[in-house]
Amino acid sequence: MEPGTMNVTGPEPRFRFHQTRFVPNPEAPAGLQGDCWATAVAIVLNQSPEERDELHELICATRGNGGWYNVTIGWTLLATKGRHSLWSTSTLDETEGVFLVASGKSPRGDFDHSVVWSRVDNRMVWDPHPSGDGLAEEPIEFAFLKEMLMEVPNDSP
Repeated sequence: MEPGTMNVTGPEPRFRFHQTRFVPNPEAPAGLQGDCWATAVAIVLNQSPEERDELHELICATRGNGGWYNVTIGWTLLATKGRHSLWSTSTLDETEGVFLVASGKSPRGDFDHSVVWSRVDNRMVWDPHPSGDGLAEEPIEFAFLKEMLMEVPNDSP
C-alpha cells in the first residue's frame, strides 16, 4: 500500500499524486503556501498533476484575499464542462458523490491541510502530503461535487 492510503470498501480514486509545494514557503502569499487543496480537488475531479498546477497558480493569483474558493468553483465548472460545481459543508451527511475533499488541522503545524475522503467509508483514502499523516483531528469541512441540473429548451435540436 502506498503511503497516505487506507484500506476502504468503496472505490478508489483514479489518480493519486502528491503535492509539490509545502509549508513553510516564505515566497508564497500567506495562507497559500502548500498545494494540498489543489491536489485533493484535482484528484476528486480525475485531473492530472499539470491541471492541479494550473488550479494552484490561479489560486495564488488571488493573493490570499478569499477569492481562492471562487477560483476553485470556476475551475471546477470548466474542468467538468459545466456538469458539476464545488460545494462545501461542515456535515458529511449533506455531501454527495463518492470522493470529497476533507479539510482540517494539519499534524505538521498550525495550518490547515486537505485530503481526499471517501464518503462511502467516512475516512481518508489519500493524503496529498508524502508523509501520509492525514489530518490531526476530524475534518472541519468537506468540499464535494454537486451535479448541475440544467433544463434543455424544448426547441433544442
